[in-house]
Amino acid sequence: MKKIVISTGMDFSLSPLAIKRYYELVHPEMKLFFYKENNNNGKRELVKINEVEPPPIEINILKVDIGDDVIDPHLQYKDYVYFEPMRDDPNLVQVVEELGIKANGRYSKLEIVQVDGKYRIHENEAGSEWIETPNDIIWQEA
Repeated sequence: MKKIVISTGMDFSLSPLAIKRYYELVHPEMKLFFYKENNNNGKRELVKINEVEPPPIEINILKVDIGDDVIDPHLQYKDYVYFEPMRDDPNLVQVVEELGIKANGRYSKLEIVQVDGKYRIHENEAGSEWIETPNDIIWQEA
């Protein structure tokens, strides 16, 4: 049996706390920096945060420390942490098991399902996912 992480919420995403924990397991040498985004009189402002509990705001995760209260930062693609793990990654499964609902991203509801053999992840229009195995397929004759 293999454990797979899916989301039955509106999307698949991890909380900043879960991303931090994942990187501690997989890339302990990498330091991450967390910033919330504010609009300061029409200018983009990133404010450094130290608490990475899932807030109700969008979080930017950077590989570089740009300081506190930075207005209109000029960041490059390589400065951001983009995270799209394999759903059967044992480290991802561990993070979701450890953190429970604290692993959920803003609109996700992460669950661990077990599969035996081949599978694929399906997603409906609202973003909710489920697992389909070959045994679930009803074959039609031509």
